[in-house]
Parts: sequence; structure tokens; C-alpha cells
Amino acid sequence: MKAIKNVLSFFGRLDRGLYPVLLLAALLETLEGFGILLISSTILNRLAAGADMESVLAVTAVMILGYGVLHFLRTAIVRHRDYRKMRLHYRYRQYVVKQVLRVPYWCLEKEGFVETVEQVRQNDRVYGLTLTILDKVYGIIKNCFSVLVAIVSFVQLFGVVKGLGENAFLVGMLILGLFVLIIVSTGYIVWRRKRNAESMVQLMERIVKLNKVAMYLSNEVIYCYPMGKHIRLYGMQERILQDEKKKIAGFDNLGVHMNRLELRPGLAGDISSIVISGMIYLTVSAVAMAGSLGVGSIIWYAGVVQQLLEAVRQMVSTVSELYSDCTRQQVLFRMADIAKEETAGTEHVKQSEEHIVEFEDVSFAYPGTDRLVLEHVNLRLSGKERVALVGQNGCGKSTLIKLICRLYEPSEGRILLDGVDIRKIAREEYMDFLAVVFQDYQIFAATLGENIALGTQNVALGTQNAAMGTQADEAGIRKAIEEIELGITEPDTPLRRDLEENGIEVSGGEGQKIAIARALYKDAPMVILDEPTAALDPLAESGIYEKFGALVQGKLAMFISHRLSSCRFCDRILVLQGGKIVQDGSHEELVGQEGGLYREMWEAQRQYYV
Repeated sequence: MKAIKNVLSFFGRLDRGLYPVLLLAALLETLEGFGILLISSTILNRLAAGADMESVLAVTAVMILGYGVLHFLRTAIVRHRDYRKMRLHYRYRQYVVKQVLRVPYWCLEKEGFVETVEQVRQNDRVYGLTLTILDKVYGIIKNCFSVLVAIVSFVQLFGVVKGLGENAFLVGMLILGLFVLIIVSTGYIVWRRKRNAESMVQLMERIVKLNKVAMYLSNEVIYCYPMGKHIRLYGMQERILQDEKKKIAGFDNLGVHMNRLELRPGLAGDISSIVISGMIYLTVSAVAMAGSLGVGSIIWYAGVVQQLLEAVRQMVSTVSELYSDCTRQQVLFRMADIAKEETAGTEHVKQSEEHIVEFEDVSFAYPGTDRLVLEHVNLRLSGKERVALVGQNGCGKSTLIKLICRLYEPSEGRILLDGVDIRKIAREEYMDFLAVVFQDYQIFAATLGENIALGTQNVALGTQNAAMGTQADEAGIRKAIEEIELGITEPDTPLRRDLEENGIEVSGGEGQKIAIARALYKDAPMVILDEPTAALDPLAESGIYEKFGALVQGKLAMFISHRLSSCRFCDRILVLQGGKIVQDGSHEELVGQEGGLYREMWEAQRQYYV
């Protein structure tokens, strides 16, 4: 039951007032359910006892008035309960988002973590597990109150049984046997479903994987407009239909297994319900035939029997289902544990006009592999240098950049900023030190200004028609737009059509210019550009490079490019090969080195331009 405890404690931390509201709502709803039954039995008992009409009407009026007040209170508290449930649901989603944003970047590329996040998302969005668990908890509380009312009623019935004389023992044993049967049958069903819980979790994990395939086919392939042309041009229709058939067959097979697991506990529940019903009605009938119960009391106990049976049946089923659901929900805590793995730094970035970045014997292998992508790299970047990083594909250029950005941590060695290990620097402060343009830049569904001013507190991202923020923000955005000669000039122009029907879908070249404008607007001490002009046409690329010196003036700049002609403006060029720095110098120095890799790459490219 630890899984249930973990989930319920977590919900309690998200909303500390939730459980008192659930308890009160369940109590009032239970009392309302028994209220009508109590009114009917009371009236019949009074009429059978020969009470005058005036007293019967008076008692009826009082009880109906009380019932009305109870109904009003129940309605109000149930509405508040529903509000608290939805609020907790939104807080749960906010918690998930927070954990995903907190995890180290390398986790986002790790299959195990991606699968965990996918399970968390499907638990919420496909199965509505958060609200389902809350509904089951509420149902269990309500059923417990129903059982409590029934127990109190049968305790009173024991008092009536004492007056039955020679039949008292027989009826008493019948009632005792009834409770033993309820306990035994309930225990068996709970035990059986607990045994099945692990198998059910495994089945649900397989269903999650099937859903992942189904969602990919639906969202990213079949109903995706850009994919449509590839599907038709390459005749992929039959392949997709076959994948759909396999998916449906998989769901059918899993459904059969789940039904088999539920067969025994379900059958046991049905049989025990029939036997328990017969015993209860037999007991009530025996007492009534002895003349110890009035007509109203018979109706009351018959109604209580129905409520008790339904409550026990639902509680047995719900507890086992709750255990299974809470077991599935444990993936949330696994994700949160990963988010806690990264230790937060406390050091500060030193205030200086010139910064120094150093690699001290740095080696790196990606998580889950032993192959070193970088080996014993020693490097010093200082002052306001403009440094180019070149090499063949797979030599470690982008990996070196990711290490500087703290997207990964070195397997060996350390990286220093002004003499301080960057892992010891507060992450937010270190991120302010960097302005990075990656080759795989992203354009968000927001205005042009919001896309340029990412992360700026005064500019709201992801909102439609958001205000531009302060005048200083807008001036900085307009300046960045002008410097890169972007075709779109108004900062409040919406980009993409995810949120705005009139949003503009920018070309690859325009998108890359927007990414460069972000780096300019951020105005950070160090600028890193990873293939910043790969999507630009030759004229636009030339214009960017002509201005590049001015754009990074007074900053430490690092630049990656496969086009060696674009490296000539740099003060220094580093050549990587096999994860090691094999050459270091200016363009002229490296071109003049016979047998050097840089000269070999330069000669190979130059022939296409002369």
C-alpha cells in the first residue's frame, strides 16, 4: 500500500485543504442518500403505531426541512469539491512541467527518461489518472460512511434480536456469519487483485507503448499536412495501414489479457454479493416474521442492505483499482528523482570586461556509451577573441559547445570560467553569461518580439497579442531586427499558425536570422554560433559575415562552420579531429602548414569557388 500512500501524500502537498473537503462532501452525500429512506420508514412506523395525522405531518415537515438544508449544504460542498479537484489537476500538470524543465538536458536525449515522461503524460492526458484517483478516493470515503451507517443500524438490530427468545441465537449466528462472509470475500478479492496488480502494471506499460505509436501515427503522420506529400509520392499508404492493423491487434490482445486477470475477482465478487444479499434478507425476514420490526423498519433495513452491498462491492473493486492506478503513478516520482540529481551551484560569475574560459584535461562520453567523443582537451579562450571551431563531421565540435553550455557535464576533467568550475556557478547566472545560436534553432508560436526576447521577464512568451513590455525592451528588439536586416520589421507580428490564424510561417533563412537576433538582443559576454548561416542564401550569408565583427564587438565569440571561407574573419581557428584539438592558429598560419587537416579541408572546398 506504499504506492497509495505516496500518491495521496503528494496530492495532500499540492492542496492541503483537499481531504477535509472530500470528507465533508462524502459525509453529506451519504447522509442525503439515507435521508429519504429514513423519512419514509419513520412516517410508516408512526402510521403503523396509530399516531394522529397532526403529529405525523409535523414530524414529516421537520424532517423534510432538515433534508432540504442537508441537500443545500451537500450541493454547495460538492461544487467546491469539484473546484478543488480541477485546481489540483492544474497544479499537478504545473508540477510535471516544472520537473521536466528542471531535469538535466542529457535526460531529454535518454530513451529511459523519454519513456518515463511519455508514461506520465499518457497517465494524465489519455487516462486522466489524476482525476480518476481522486474520484476513487472519494468513492472509498463515501462507501466507508455507508458501511458505518449500516453497522450502526445492525447494532440496533442486535438489540431487537435479543427479544426473539429461542430464535435469538439462530438469528444472531446468521448476522455474525454474514459479517464473516463479507470480511472473507472482501479479503479474497483484495488479495487476488493485489496479486494481479503487477501484471496489470506491465500490461499498462505495453499499452503506453502502443499508444505512443498510435499518437505518432495520428499526430505526426496520417493527419500531418507536411507528411502528406511524402506518403503519396513514395506510396506509403499500405505500409501505414499495416501498422494500424498491428496496433489494433495489439490492443485487442492486451484487452483479452486484462479481462482474464479480472475474471476471478469479478466472479468472486458477484457470487459473494448474491450470497450476502440472501443472508441479509433472510435475517431481516426472520426478525420481521417474529413481529419485532415494524413496516417502516423493514423498509429501512432493506434499504440499508442495498446500500451496504453496493458500498462493499464498490469499495472492494475501487481499492484494488486504486492500488493499480497509484502503482502506475509511481513514474511521476521516478521523474522527480531524476530532476533532483543535478546539484545547484552557488558561485557567481565574476564581474569583468574580459572573461577566460578554460578546458582542463576534459574528456567526454555520452551517457550510456563508453566511446569518448572528446579526449583530454586542454583549451584556453580569453579576452575578446573570435574563435572558429572546425573539423569533419563527428569530430566533437557540437559536443564541445554543449559542454560549455552545461547541457552535459565532462566525464573527466573540468571547465572553468574565470578560474571557477562552471558546475559550481548558479545555473541561471551562468546561462546569462551565454548567448547561443544552434543550427537546429526553434521558432515558437508567439510574436516576432517574443521570439527574439526569449526568457526576458518583461516579455510574455506563448500569449496571444501580448504586450511588448518596456520601451527599452522594444528598442532592443527593433535594433536586433535592423542589424540582421530581417524581412519582418514589426515586433508584434505573430509567427506560426498554432495560435494565430494570420501567423507567418517564416522560411529557413528568416528563421535563422531570428535566432541570430536573439543572441544580439541578449547581449551576453560570450556568443556561440553553431552553423549560424547554414540556411541563408549566399548574399544573406555574406551580409551577416560582413557585419559579424561589429555584432560580436567586445565579446568572447566562438563560431562553428563547415564553410572555411567564413572563418577568415576569426582571430583564431581550432581544428578538431577524433575528439582532440590537432591544430590551433589563424587562417593564414593553418593554410601554410603542409600536411595539416585545415589546409586539406581548405583546398577541398576552394576548388568549388574558383
